[in-house]
Amino acid sequence: MSFTLSLPSDGFMVFLGTLFTPVQDRGEAGQGLTHHWGDVVTISDPLLGELRNTVRPSDACPRCNFGTRKLMQNLSARRLLP
Repeated sequence: MSFTLSLPSDGFMVFLGTLFTPVQDRGEAGQGLTHHWGDVVTISDPLLGELRNTVRPSDACPRCNFGTRKLMQNLSARRLLP
């Protein structure tokens, strides 16, 4: 397995928990629930909308150009910030 980090980065991560614990392994024994390439992961909120991503390694993804500043400007323009 290789790991590549692209700097500088203007992004952030959202850590979400679940209300359940998977009890069956997915893939290799003892690895628990892991995402596989091609899995579609969706999170949503009625006010903010939906974020849907297909799981890929970071070096196979296009570079992110929508950073924190653009996010805050976008949310402010839509009057979604307090």
